[in-house]
Amino acid sequence: MDLFDRIYRVYGLLRRARYPVSLAKIIEEIECSRSTAVRTIEHMRDHLHAPIDYDRARNGYYLKPTEDGPWELPGLWFNASELHALIAAHQLFETLQPGLLNEALAPLRERIEQLLQSRRSGSREIVRRVRLVRSATRRVEPELFRAVADALVRRRRLRIVYHGRERDRDTRREVSSQRLIHYRDNWYMVGWDHG
Repeated sequence: MDLFDRIYRVYGLLRRARYPVSLAKIIEEIECSRSTAVRTIEHMRDHLHAPIDYDRARNGYYLKPTEDGPWELPGLWFNASELHALIAAHQLFETLQPGLLNEALAPLRERIEQLLQSRRSGSREIVRRVRLVRSATRRVEPELFRAVADALVRRRRLRIVYHGRERDRDTRREVSSQRLIHYRDNWYMVGWDHG
């Protein structure tokens, strides 16, 4: 476990604790030696200005409240999957065209913006520096997508023209849309063929 992970875990442990946390509990949490745990706490105090204090009576460490409220780690401290999810959601919202859910999604979009904010760099900076590269996509016709999505939600059947590659011919079919899947930047419909 590297220093970043140790700091993140110690911070989480102290932030959640209702009572001072013993050094033994910190050692167990970050799976290290006593000297490494002490160095991690000292690093947090010296370099991150964490208000970590030691309570002799309770034999444990705790985060002292500051004038501005609870102390937080400076900057962005997301793990890889959290950052991926936030950036993906942010980029998805950027590509959305105005639609029926515009008003309903506005608070979620604002919340993602807030989560991406940090004291040293805003969401614009991180979005500019972290890029999710998309594969080549086929453009989905809005009318077609709306019809399939509507049939899915309303549990209605669709009449489609299906082109079979093997026989290289078109057939008319009646299908029930079961699920829409977004995979590798393309939309796919899973359906039941009633033919």
